[in-house]
Amino acid sequence: AVAFVGTEDSTCVLAGFTVMGRECGVECAGSSPTVAHCVLMGSEGPGLVLFDHSAPVLSHCIVSANAGAGLMMWPRTGGRYTLYNEPLIVNCTIAQNQGAGIDGGMPVVADCIICCNGIGAGDPQIQTDRSTVTFSDVQGGFPGEGNIDADPCFARMGSWDSNGTPDDPNDDFWIAGD
Repeated sequence: AVAFVGTEDSTCVLAGFTVMGRECGVECAGSSPTVAHCVLMGSEGPGLVLFDHSAPVLSHCIVSANAGAGLMMWPRTGGRYTLYNEPLIVNCTIAQNQGAGIDGGMPVVADCIICCNGIGAGDPQIQTDRSTVTFSDVQGGFPGEGNIDADPCFARMGSWDSNGTPDDPNDDFWIAGD
């Protein structure tokens, strides 16, 4: 739905938008924009996908109800995740995505809520061992200064409905929470 491709830096700002209903919400390819006060939800894939050494700043955003991971770092070629994607994620809520909350890369995360992601019981919320996470509420816990594993007390949780076919995720739909 929104693509930053090439030379965008932190002075290129996407702020105050709700981005939903596409293959991915926001794509960064070799760019480092600022995404602030946005809602990235309802995508058929990840809420935010990074390629080619991207380092965006994600601040005060909600990344929720995406059919893929909340944030995904993908390689352009080969079978390994690109470790050189280094997003800064601050004061964000990443919740109730069908994939992991954060998958791949080397994110720096501070003051965030990351919970209720993944379709399997016990799936890790953050699927990378190359991240720095501090002062965040991460379901299942995560190493780092000031991190907790506590119920975020959402007033009403959203949920995925399998539409009567639990083995076919292609027809699932989201029932919004708060």
